[in-house]
Amino acid sequence: MSEPLTDDWNLSALIIQEEGKPQGVIAKYLRMSLSLRFGLEVIESNSVVDACTLMQQKADSILCAFIVQQQEVGSKTLINALSQKSKVPLFLVLPRRNLDKTREVFAKIHNVYFASWEDAFKRNDGSLQKTLDRGFLANRICPLLDPQTALSFTDLQQN
Repeated sequence: MSEPLTDDWNLSALIIQEEGKPQGVIAKYLRMSLSLRFGLEVIESNSVVDACTLMQQKADSILCAFIVQQQEVGSKTLINALSQKSKVPLFLVLPRRNLDKTREVFAKIHNVYFASWEDAFKRNDGSLQKTLDRGFLANRICPLLDPQTALSFTDLQQN
């Protein structure tokens, strides 16, 4: 019988979150969506430096990263580290006033996605859910259940 290649088969998402009420609400939504829709374990960090270290240590299991903070992001080195040089999608969730400046700086970097706090829970193309879906689709990260063939709650209970 063959041995598994690794003991850790858990696929993960990394969320870097500043302290604060808007950041906490958005991070909770992301945790719920990532774990329920995509079956990802969520790793959290309050520090971008610690998050970069985590990304290096768990590069094989982290499928995506999210920065949820109030400040604009200005470091290309940070973006490259957290996106594993554009190998995994990186989502920047910032207030609109800081998002526009950040978008200008990183618009040409592949696999970086932007969502504003103000649009996060709206039903438009700029919403966090639509942005997440675009990024995951581009990286072939699929939900656990296909919404087109989703089972009813009763069917799931029977299975």
